[in-house]
Amino acid sequence: MGSKALWFELHTAKREYRPGEVISGVVHVDADAPTRCDALSLSWNWATHGRGNLAVGTPMSTVLFAGEWQAGHHAIPFEVVCPSLPLTYRGPLLNIDWFLEARADVPWAIDPKTKIDISVRAPANCRPDIRRVAPLRARARKILIFGLVVLFVGLGVGLFGMALNPIDDLSGLIFLGLSGTLLWIAWKLLGSRVARKAFTRLDSTVATTSDKLLVTLEFTSRKPIESLIASLVAEEVVASGHGTDRSVHTHRVYEQHRLPTVGPAGTHRIDIDYPMPDFDQIGWSFATSDNELKWYVELNFDIEGWPDLIERIELQVTPK
Repeated sequence: MGSKALWFELHTAKREYRPGEVISGVVHVDADAPTRCDALSLSWNWATHGRGNLAVGTPMSTVLFAGEWQAGHHAIPFEVVCPSLPLTYRGPLLNIDWFLEARADVPWAIDPKTKIDISVRAPANCRPDIRRVAPLRARARKILIFGLVVLFVGLGVGLFGMALNPIDDLSGLIFLGLSGTLLWIAWKLLGSRVARKAFTRLDSTVATTSDKLLVTLEFTSRKPIESLIASLVAEEVVASGHGTDRSVHTHRVYEQHRLPTVGPAGTHRIDIDYPMPDFDQIGWSFATSDNELKWYVELNFDIEGWPDLIERIELQVTPK
């Protein structure tokens, strides 16, 4: 059998399916001589491609045929149920694709195979299921504390060394400039923790209606809040490379901003609503180790006399 001995014919020209629908078609086989086939298997799976590292799902499979093919053309029908998640997605950095693959296990020969892409869409007229997700901050906090300890120990040793062995003016200026830069970075890293102290309470809830996403903030602040920007965001976050060559790329694919009125210090309750996004067009939540489409509400508090506080309400958005 040649490398082009297999090909697909799907019964749906658009190749677009919804979870639970039947994907049906025919695997065509051309045998140029009598051929034994130990198994003609059909598998369906998803994979990512784009700027991030490749991620592949766990394949599902079934055996369509096993036996002897006489020389000539053969048509083997198949039916499988369309999977539910993840859904097909196309973005600037991340793509999620589903595909069918047929492979003939032919003894003592290179196994012929064929592959065809399909599109898995959300169920018709589905409503989004939007839930809060607890962010993983424990590890980030440990890294921050370790980094600050190393920074200040290094600065202390450096200043002590300068006191024992005075150096020329240029080297001193370079050292002081580097120290100032490191201290500025440390302040930026600590700024959010300092800003959080301006609140004695900061709680939020998320709810939905048929056409709106509703966010309610309840907080008590020690300082006046000069402004608040509340943004509903969908963002692609992908990583490429490994080890020291690993780099992370981000791209916001959707943003909706609200500017609620806050005001003086004290206790506040603020209701914020957003029109329900078209998740089937924008994208649903998806996450692997190196590829993610994440939804969140970002709260940017401008606090009088304090660093700005930026808080995120992480969301998990799936079709219901």
